[in-house]
Amino acid sequence: MYILDSKVKNIEDSKKNIDETGFNNETEDNENPSVPEEPFTGEKDGHYYKDDILQTGFIKIDGKMYYFDPNLKDENDIEGLKFIPSKSGIYKIDNKYYYIYSNNSIYKSSTSGKKKIGNKYYYIYSNGTVLSVDGKK
Repeated sequence: MYILDSKVKNIEDSKKNIDETGFNNETEDNENPSVPEEPFTGEKDGHYYKDDILQTGFIKIDGKMYYFDPNLKDENDIEGLKFIPSKSGIYKIDNKYYYIYSNNSIYKSSTSGKKKIGNKYYYIYSNGTVLSVDGKK
């Protein structure tokens, strides 16, 4: 006995979507379920990710250095937020001092030496660490 109904699918049409596990692998939006999403790289929810991995420490993004600290917390007590100073100046991070601009970039130079920033002189290594301010350690 055959039932003819417009809601009944042809069994041959359904078979083509069944994979080796016996499940229908057709998705609602007809995308290929075996193709994984590209790993995410960028800022999301106040955190910075590279290839879906939360990044911490100093990270170079578009030629600028940024510091991401999982121990810093905002008023909502969310960890992993990037460190953004309210104004440019010397900041201590991981027991080292850095001159950090208010846009969160670190002062870096191709050479170490005495540098004048604003009205003060700093001895800054090429990696951005500060040795002294106005000759004082």
